[in-house]
Amino acid sequence: MQTDQIARINNNRSFLLLTRKRKQTKIVMVSLTMLVFLLIHIGWAFFPALINLRVPENSAISLGVWLAVVMILTAIVLSGYYSLVSGSKLDALNRQLIDELKHEQQ
Repeated sequence: MQTDQIARINNNRSFLLLTRKRKQTKIVMVSLTMLVFLLIHIGWAFFPALINLRVPENSAISLGVWLAVVMILTAIVLSGYYSLVSGSKLDALNRQLIDELKHEQQ
């Protein structure tokens, strides 16, 4: 690509919108994941007695196991959210940008 083409793409409104949406989606994904993991690890560090509670009572399974399951399920749900957003919204913006660039070249 030539320098003028790169400059045109970098100044294109669709390109700027696409990059902004990608960045926002990544920030939301990372923030939610970090929040869940951080809260669970803080619980493990400062409330070990709570984590060692048996749920249900007289069971071999502690609350810590359930929290680990929640952590794994949260990661799966957030990955699905990212795939859904990137597959629908971001791909549509990407197609729009490509169409605009093709139209400008003709």
